[in-house]
Formats: sequence, C-alpha cells, structure tokens
Amino acid sequence: MLEFLIGEQIQMKNNILLFILLMITTLVILQCVDAPDAPVRDNPFQGDPYELSATLDSTGVILEWNKVNSESVTGYRVFRSKRPDSNFVSIGDASKDSISLIDTDYYYDSTYYYKISAMLGYELSGFVDDTVKIKIDEASFCISDNPYVIPDSGSTTPAILVTNCSNPGKFRWTATESYDWLSLTKTSGMTPDSFVVEVDSNLSGATRLGYIEMTANGVDSSPDTVIISQGTIAPILCVVGTDWQAPDTGGVSEIYEVTNCGNDASLNWSATSDSSWITVIPATDTTPGSFTITADSNTTGELRTGEIIITAGGIAGSPQTITVTQGSVQILCVTPSTWTAVETGEISPSINVSNCGEGSSFS
Repeated sequence: MLEFLIGEQIQMKNNILLFILLMITTLVILQCVDAPDAPVRDNPFQGDPYELSATLDSTGVILEWNKVNSESVTGYRVFRSKRPDSNFVSIGDASKDSISLIDTDYYYDSTYYYKISAMLGYELSGFVDDTVKIKIDEASFCISDNPYVIPDSGSTTPAILVTNCSNPGKFRWTATESYDWLSLTKTSGMTPDSFVVEVDSNLSGATRLGYIEMTANGVDSSPDTVIISQGTIAPILCVVGTDWQAPDTGGVSEIYEVTNCGNDASLNWSATSDSSWITVIPATDTTPGSFTITADSNTTGELRTGEIIITAGGIAGSPQTITVTQGSVQILCVTPSTWTAVETGEISPSINVSNCGEGSSFS
C-alpha cells in the first residue's frame, strides 16, 4: 500500500512538471506566431508608421511625416527635446490630414530631437522609440537699412533690426563702439532684436563716420558693421560788438570778438578799414579771436564816418560791417584874424570869436 501511494505522488509530480513545460512551450509558440514585423513600441500601430524627418531651411525646421491610415486618428502632436531620451515637450499640433509642421522657436548652434504621436481624440497614441535629430548650424547677420545718415544737428536712428537672415534660429549678439558722439540704447541681445543709436550734433566742421561692430560667436558674416554717417553744421562768422562812436580826440574802441558760431572749426578772418584815420589791430587772425579799432583825432572840423569790414571767405555771415563815426574837436576861430589900423587911429572892425569845430561853445 505504501509503495502504491509513493508511486501516485511521483506520477502527480511528473504530471505537474509536464503541464508546466507544456504551458511554457505554448507561450513561446504564441509569441512567435503573434509577433509583428516590427515591435509595437508603446503605440497601437506596428513599427514606426510616421517615418518622421527634419530639415532646416530659411523658414525653420521642417518636420514631415507619413499619415497613419486609421479612422481613430484625429491629429498629430510633435514633441522636442535637447536630450535623445527624455524631457520631450510639445511644440505644436497638426490636423489629421497634415503631413508637416515648421518649428521656428529654436536657437542657433543647438542640437534638437523630435518625436511625433498621433492624437486619438484627446489622447495620445504614444511614442515610437525612433527620434529624429537635427543640428542647427546655419546663421548669418542681417542689419536693417544700413548705413544710417543722421542730420548735422543730431538725432536718433530708427530702430536698427538685428535678425538671423538664414533662418529663424536665435543667437546672441553684441555691439561695440568707441565714439564720444554716439550712444547705444542696447549693446547686446538675442535675435530677433533691435536697438537705437543716439547721435550728438556735429560741430566739428567736417563730415564724420561712426562704425559699430556687431559680433555673434560662430555666426556667418560676423563681425558685421553698422555705419553712422553725419554731415557737419555749417560754419557761421559772428562778430560780437556794436558800431562805434569814436571820441573827436581819437582813441581805442572796445574789444570785438570774432567767432565761428556755427561749429567748432577754426576760421581764418580779416578786418580792413576803408578810411586812413581808422586802424584795426590785428588785421587778420583765426577764430576764436578779437580785435580793436583805433581812431585818429578829428581836426577836419567836420563829422566823419568810416567802416570796418570783417570777412571769412565764403562762410555764412561774411562779410560783417562795423560803422565808426567821429565828430571834430573844438577849434578857436577869430575873424578877422588880422587888422591894420591907420596912423591917425580908428576903431577896429567887429572881431568874431567862435568854435569852428564840433561840439558846444566855450569861453
């Protein structure tokens, strides 16, 4: 009896082992039979039905895919990351009939990885393992409306636009200049961007150019240059002083200032007299300068007038004129000045005593 029981237990164990072996064999066979041509990879479609591709052109990163032949697909969602296997975020959706999307929000000199998932209503179908990789390695400077012409009185430029004219990829730029008459509202930024240049008035007397160097690491056409061109304010001859009433006894005038009141350039000027009784000292000089007028004593008995003419070539404000007037000095006149009396004597004729010069009478 004992032997029979032992034999039954051994048979039962063998049956259990045989059943387990049979189940394992069945599972293996089923896996071989049901395996698709490509693994499902976390989506309901076999393999990679999208065949996503990425290319760079002037409009951005163009992402293209194949449509999935399924009535349940309502659209597509594209994801991007800087890592090949994590941190994917959505960059946009497309309709169920779309086969492309353009990514325009990215940075130069960066590598991106893209994935796509079909939309099943409000849910995602899931990713395939395959990603598409692209390196953003094209960029070049574009500066708007260069060069800029500024009026001589000074002004600000319009907004100077700094963009990537190869594609929408963003890159960091810097601007440097070394002029005391230029001022930049911004010296660095990220494209697309803009800045303004404030330009002082030009009193130098000459046209001037300013160069602003634009740089961006690794970007084609870097460094580039923004050119500021400005004419100068025209020179103007100015003489500070009024017409002079010279003393009848002669003398020296006040100091007359000669300047260029248009700009800071130095002007050559000369001052000449049209009368021999008037002298100008100095007769020639450069701005800023000065002169005085010397008048001789007037013994002519008459009022007299002369002019000083100040010139500086064809400069605006040239010539300028200062008028000098001068009365005569007082002169004692006796008429008749001589008289011869007769031997027997007589009374002289009336003798007139007067001031035959200028001015009031005197005793």
